Amino acid sequence: MGIGWVILIIIGVLAVIFSNVLLLKDSKSFQLPDSYKERKAAEKAHLEAQGLDPKTQRKEKNKEDDSSGFY
Repeated sequence: MGIGWVILIIIGVLAVIFSNVLLLKDSKSFQLPDSYKERKAAEKAHLEAQGLDPKTQRKEKNKEDDSSGFY
């Protein structure tokens, strides 16, 4: 009876992995709507206007500015 449960669990895990692979394969061809692309471009322009790095949304560090607090 113990072997049957182990085999059932292994089959279940393999089924979940296989279904996730199929889902990823299907979602690879998903296209983003144009409104999303426009919103991301507007957000990037706004962050750059505020002097923030678009990737981290933090202020960009100047190489000349040594205000890290360490001397």
